[in-house]
Amino acid sequence: MAQIKPAGSLTASRFEAALQFGPAACDLSHVRFIDAFGLVGSSVVLAGGGSSALPPRFVPPENQLTASHLAYMGMKTLLQDLRIKADLPSESEASAPDVVVPLQLVRDARVLEQLSHLLFAQLEHTADSQVLVSLVEALWELVSNALEHSGAVGITAAQLYRDGDPPDHDGTIQVVVGDAGRGIRESFRDSKEWSPATDVEAIKLAVRYLVSSVPDKGRGQGLTSTIEEVTGLTGRVIVRSGAGRLVADRTGTSTSEVVFVPGTIVGIIIPIYPG
Repeated sequence: MAQIKPAGSLTASRFEAALQFGPAACDLSHVRFIDAFGLVGSSVVLAGGGSSALPPRFVPPENQLTASHLAYMGMKTLLQDLRIKADLPSESEASAPDVVVPLQLVRDARVLEQLSHLLFAQLEHTADSQVLVSLVEALWELVSNALEHSGAVGITAAQLYRDGDPPDHDGTIQVVVGDAGRGIRESFRDSKEWSPATDVEAIKLAVRYLVSSVPDKGRGQGLTSTIEEVTGLTGRVIVRSGAGRLVADRTGTSTSEVVFVPGTIVGIIIPIYPG
């Protein structure tokens, strides 16, 4: 199992440093900033820990403003859905971040149309039109993958960052989809053609054109297309599954072995107006 115990912030760039081996737990007591990737990543750790002998543990931020932000971003409701006890304050409109899609469980594809409308409503006057189209297409692809391949419900969140805190998030949108399911490598066990030996190998296969864990002709284009579109708009895609991680941007692709977390997390980080 994995536990999260960050200090200062829990973001896409600092997520791995916050992970430790141990009983499933998410200790955000010293966190003052958390982004959409941190939200979904924490939720995946907690959801995956629900199948263990010991129930997962959640410790809210000591900073009340940060705790209120978490409530506004949907963490309080999601923890209730996961039946995890947590003492989060009521959400505060006055300190609300730019939530585009609140943190939530997605149990079937019917909610995708609702999420798409939410993206359009929140971003149609804010983001570049091509960015918005790419985000909606990516949302459909990632949630559909989570529901089809993981054997678990999806967890989604999207948030807009334009206040420069931290500076590298100024003018960007994050869309993150995760699940606490079987992971990409296990999904390839259904394939007669592919049998990756590690999580890193499995992720590399998953992002290759026309490679899929299902035998249907023409499958295996969605994630490849998502990465091409996002990186073409100067964005970044993070694919994390099991103990493997892949990062793709316009400079290329890199992979690494990381602390094992059940399931898969895919994050898209993209400028709302690409340069």
